[in-house]
Amino acid sequence: MLVNADTINVHLNDEPFLSSYNNESKVYSGIAIDILNLLFKETDDKFEIVIEPVARIKQAHLQGKNKLFISLIKNQTEFKNEYYIGSISHFPINIYKFKSKNDIKLTNINNLRNYSFGVVRKGSRHNYFKSLNFVDSYKHHIVSSDKQNILRFFIGRTDLLIENPMVLKYFAKKENIDLTLVESLMTIDDLSGDIGIFFSESTDFELVEKYQQALSNLKNTDRYKTILKRYGIN
Repeated sequence: MLVNADTINVHLNDEPFLSSYNNESKVYSGIAIDILNLLFKETDDKFEIVIEPVARIKQAHLQGKNKLFISLIKNQTEFKNEYYIGSISHFPINIYKFKSKNDIKLTNINNLRNYSFGVVRKGSRHNYFKSLNFVDSYKHHIVSSDKQNILRFFIGRTDLLIENPMVLKYFAKKENIDLTLVESLMTIDDLSGDIGIFFSESTDFELVEKYQQALSNLKNTDRYKTILKRYGIN
């Protein structure tokens, strides 16, 4: 290894499928937590995790060195001043329908105009479909969370569900939903991205290189692949 840090400060957003903290059990969970535990075993560094709102994370990674954070990104150039360590995994956004609804046909994104679907208010999908003028498809189905959107789809309030498979699997398990009832029709590339790992811009470059190499090495291991599979990522 090239260099060791005293402590790596990890700043994560509170997203149940990504990273969360249970106050009763005092346990961190989520795909980001599981991958980071592997990564820090590989690098032999101490780390401290803080789960906080996105706005605070953006401030934290601008101040000081050895600050690591994870973000859903469209491409790594979204963080121009930070060091990109690598992608934990791709984060596709798929369109789902019930297998029993044979009348629903999609050959391209414009076919969505013929069906109803939900969006989280002011989220990336809301903004995207608003820019395409698909308002009639979602105007009666603007919700406050992914969970609410998923549950409304499964009780038949919308024709389609637009969601990430990892998020869908997480809430399906929590709410005892049978995923064998649905199928993915297509992936929306414009909305898909990656779960990216970054270091703050003042972090020593030797430390950055160490983590880039460690993550690259881990991706070839069965331990890493097992974690991805557990969260519904093939």
